[in-house]
Amino acid sequence: DGKSNPAYLAADLLSQAEHDKVASAVLVTDSMELAEQVRDELEKQIPELDRSEIARASIDNNGKIIIADDLETVIIIEAKDSLEKLLSVVEEHQKGQLYLILGATGNKGESRRADFARVINAHQNLNVILTADDPNYEDPQAIAEEIASQVTRSLDIQVDREKAIAKAMLLTKNENDAVIIAGKGADAYQIVNGERTAYAGDLNIAKKYLN
Repeated sequence: DGKSNPAYLAADLLSQAEHDKVASAVLVTDSMELAEQVRDELEKQIPELDRSEIARASIDNNGKIIIADDLETVIIIEAKDSLEKLLSVVEEHQKGQLYLILGATGNKGESRRADFARVINAHQNLNVILTADDPNYEDPQAIAEEIASQVTRSLDIQVDREKAIAKAMLLTKNENDAVIIAGKGADAYQIVNGERTAYAGDLNIAKKYLN
């Protein structure tokens, strides 16, 4: 938001950009003033870098400063961008079968469902299992079907998140395969009907089904 330190934000973007000319460093903010301050800081800091040539090429060709209408839109854009980057990194290193566990939250950020569908469409080799991710007052099956309706291939739907993770884990055959569990992170709960309900957590469940 507008209270962030533009110098720190610029330095963070450049820490990504200086690794590779094709790296994509992206800032999403709802503040035009902050966007302009970060842009100015980038121009100040790039010449000071040991790898300034790489950073300059990355920022000029692939860097982005996106100005969103509000903070909710910022969160939606960052979720899409984070998923895209995560998939790209995994695809670079894992050349076997890739399984993505993905859900969208209920009663907020509905537009991210279309964004998730676009990301899935862009990664045709992904095996996708749609599941629940804090459905709140919505039906998780309906949320999953909304995402699936915008994807150009058939997807698996298993709204029980533990069963979805278990299925993906059991389908992996060797070290080249990978399971990508997106969304909840370390949260040991699901939000259902306005309440936090018991959930073991993605990491604990994945460990349970390691083979």
